[in-house]
Amino acid sequence: MYLTQPALAGTLAEIGRLAPGTEIVADYMLPADMRDADGSAYVEHVAPVAAEHGEPWLTFLAPAQMSDLLARSGWRPLRHLRQQEVGAATMWQRSDSLRPAALSVIAHAAVGRPG
Repeated sequence: MYLTQPALAGTLAEIGRLAPGTEIVADYMLPADMRDADGSAYVEHVAPVAAEHGEPWLTFLAPAQMSDLLARSGWRPLRHLRQQEVGAATMWQRSDSLRPAALSVIAHAAVGRPG
């Protein structure tokens, strides 16, 4: 989220030159139309503060966009995980502020395109 899309593509391409089978796990922020109310509220309140401290949020991607970016940079996208898909489902059955939000997604990819 802190890099522009061209900078992100360049970074992924650079590290995509590592040995085949090398894996990466990275999170990325969803665009506004893919966030739920909690995710949108988080962005509304936290993004301006981050920007004030010199860390503006520059890139928001849909999973298909992240897969495309990874593939164009030499990576084989393996999966995308939303917060509620990490860990046991019972872990997320909660009503406090730690419940999952549609805000960010974890991408998992490996160097090398499918053969």
